[in-house]
Amino acid sequence: MRNEIVKELVKEVKCVVGENYNVEEKIVTKNNDTKLYVVIISEESKGASPVIYVDGYLDKISDGVMTLSGAAKEILTIYESAKPSTCPSGQDFLNKEFVLSYVEYQLINLALNKDLLEATPHKELLDLAVVYRVFVNGFGEEMGSFLMNNRKLESLKISETEIDKAAKVNTLKAGFVKTSMYEMIKGMPLPRDVEESPEQEMFVLTNRKKLYGANILLYPNELKDVADRINDDLYILPSSVHELITVPASIGSCEDLKKTVRNVNDTQLAPDEILSYSVYKYSRSTRTVELAL
Repeated sequence: MRNEIVKELVKEVKCVVGENYNVEEKIVTKNNDTKLYVVIISEESKGASPVIYVDGYLDKISDGVMTLSGAAKEILTIYESAKPSTCPSGQDFLNKEFVLSYVEYQLINLALNKDLLEATPHKELLDLAVVYRVFVNGFGEEMGSFLMNNRKLESLKISETEIDKAAKVNTLKAGFVKTSMYEMIKGMPLPRDVEESPEQEMFVLTNRKKLYGANILLYPNELKDVADRINDDLYILPSSVHELITVPASIGSCEDLKKTVRNVNDTQLAPDEILSYSVYKYSRSTRTVELAL
């Protein structure tokens, strides 16, 4: 049924965009083996085309709250807004210099991405895999990046050492943001003990883009900065692939924190946003991260 709806949607999009465009649907495999429908609208003269995720539209059409025509018009609007003149061409994507200039680290779950990792250059970190995502100026979140695979790496003659070195530099250059929970909810009534005990503060850690910002876990000096501010070791909760939350180790219960992570993963996150069900611990004395037991 869903496959039939997406084919009808593609026909409707073709009618809306006209004869000069090619429209096709695909199923893409995302993080944690999540499979999603996408529609790709392309012009022959353009090397790069935005990828538009349409599962939300399929749900609305199936439920009768949106027509095929209405969905097609919204998809066209997304396409028009996602194809700025600054978008690189397809040839740019296949350029070694471009890839090494814009590649950054991404963390994904090791066990949940076994099939993906067979075709993807990576290294392991605890129960996670470190992969390489290339960001493209001019596009939005999903349409503005792609994951490097072994085939692309080989065709561009880039070694894993080269791409890892570039990703390490670029990720750090992109910058991180470390915000205390107190700063995030400033102005709201807080219990007296929280206001008077800054050493108990929790922090949200991400990057400036707020995309795949859990990669801050790869930079011990960034974690040290938070630990030094509260004068304590850290429990680190993987709240999503985009951010981490730290809790002072002296006031946190590892088992309770694991339950919190599981609850958030199972009730609050989309399947492809889940990073891990584990809790991690940063030690100030050794400046290392390990699985919290």
